Amino acid sequence: MIPKMTMGEAFKRFWINGLVFTGRSRRREYWLSMLANLFILIPLFILMGFLISGFGVSERLMDGIASIIGLIFLVPGTAMMVRRFHDVNLTGKIPVIFAILYGIYLILDATPLSNNMSFIITTGLINFVTGLFEFIVTCIDGTAGPNKYGEDPKRMIVG
Repeated sequence: MIPKMTMGEAFKRFWINGLVFTGRSRRREYWLSMLANLFILIPLFILMGFLISGFGVSERLMDGIASIIGLIFLVPGTAMMVRRFHDVNLTGKIPVIFAILYGIYLILDATPLSNNMSFIITTGLINFVTGLFEFIVTCIDGTAGPNKYGEDPKRMIVG
């Protein structure tokens, strides 16, 4: 069996495998890497909020920076999600389509269109439905044994 993965190892794999859309990723790898990324992003976004409220930095500028940060995390996050879908024997095309929709949202969110109520409701609904589906998939245990996407990373023999 593979030894238990640490948060540091999961974070490192998230970035090293950021362009790898093949193979499988365990639940533990997914959730630990997401947690590590949150430990970075939450303080960053709190700082951005403080810069807006405390120092009068333009909210529009911070929205643009937040969108750029979202786009930076989009590709490795999508690759991880594809491998997670593969682990439960689902096609990786689903999270790629979701990521494209989210990327379009991030780009449009930095424009005046983001103040339009129809845009807010539509993108909010799309993000909620796709996010809920992806959340459910990330909670499912992977396929035991090999599947069409590769060996079972949870049951691989080390040595």
